[in-house]
Amino acid sequence: MSRRKTPFDDIIKNIENMMERMLEELGVDSGEFNPVVYGFSVSRNGDPEMHDLKFQSNKTMTIDEPEPFVDIVESDTQVHVMVELPDVEKENISINCSSTEIKLELKDGSRQQTYTIELPPQVDTKTTKATHNNGILDMVFDKIKNIDQNIRIE
Repeated sequence: MSRRKTPFDDIIKNIENMMERMLEELGVDSGEFNPVVYGFSVSRNGDPEMHDLKFQSNKTMTIDEPEPFVDIVESDTQVHVMVELPDVEKENISINCSSTEIKLELKDGSRQQTYTIELPPQVDTKTTKATHNNGILDMVFDKIKNIDQNIRIE
């Protein structure tokens, strides 16, 4: 059974053609891009709160490769990062983090993918707890407390 044509089919095709021409004029291969995902999440604990999401891969990917979904929830004392990694085993995940970003390296046979996730505040990497269950990588970081300090002038 074939799909019925709608009035939107022609509009979408025209937009795709315009994008192809624009990318061609800019010298960009339309089959590859560096994805950036922006959005928000709503906390379900207590009062609803909206949190900004920002994820950028440092790897050029083809459109066919799915980008993992990342959700970052920040409380007064912690940063909670959840990354959706379906079909990735715990043994194939390597995590390296600094106080401002997480670098995930996924290895599966000959394939290797690297992702960078920016963290909103400074976090204490010594207190990080990471778990992997049912394709979800869950990381909890304590925030670094900014302690005001008087400095003596000599």
